[in-house]
Amino acid sequence: MTKVLVTGYRGLLGATLMQSLPLLGLKARAIESDIRDGPALEEEVTTHNLDRKDWVIHCAAMTDVAECEQNHLKAEAINVFGCRNLIDAVKDTQASIIYISTVSVFPGVKGDYTETDRP
Repeated sequence: MTKVLVTGYRGLLGATLMQSLPLLGLKARAIESDIRDGPALEEEVTTHNLDRKDWVIHCAAMTDVAECEQNHLKAEAINVFGCRNLIDAVKDTQASIIYISTVSVFPGVKGDYTETDRP
């Protein structure tokens, strides 16, 4: 059975995935480690013995734009270094990562942004 690990499982998207994935026949598991703690995250990911059919869905983030603007260091620790920690934790497995983001990185001037647009 395909395993799917989910970061940010307490947030709206993560909680919804934790409920929905089993309905699709997937084994959903929450990543409970703080993504800012690289060694703990790597240890937890390792315990799941991921292989090439498995996935990690990365939903953990600091999403309040105003709070991010007021607390740059915390936002960077979670949204940048936390993401890097997750990539490092998964890179020695054969699993794939799905990264969930928002359009809040774009100014909203043109709309219909693509992955090649500059944030």
